[in-house]
Amino acid sequence: MKAGFFVLLYEVLLIDHDQSPNAMRNMDWPSQGFILTLQMDLNIERDLETFSLVIINMRKNATISLELCEVIRRKSRIPIVLIGGDKDFHTVRQAMTYRVSDDLPAPYTALDLRATLRNLRAELVASPIATAIP
Repeated sequence: MKAGFFVLLYEVLLIDHDQSPNAMRNMDWPSQGFILTLQMDLNIERDLETFSLVIINMRKNATISLELCEVIRRKSRIPIVLIGGDKDFHTVRQAMTYRVSDDLPAPYTALDLRATLRNLRAELVASPIATAIP
């Protein structure tokens, strides 16, 4: 890193009732421009204003995950990424009604996730409502 240069980091809330593989948790999030915060249950009592992105693991229960998207959308325009679900047309269509930013169905790769994060980070940098940690 060059002297005098700093990177804005955006905080990601990972809602993971299935406990994602350690590969996701162990990913070098700062190199992608993000800091990861884990929440294992589906209780969204946190203040969404402190986060710039929500990632929801759909592996165990797509219905509950989509209900959570609905709750989040009522409170916030924060980007939402769904991971680990199946490729069911009705699930994807429902996710679209909640304006989900991306859906990475299982099996997804680390390259898929990094590409999604890179695209979302570019949108967040350009967005006046995004919250970043200097």
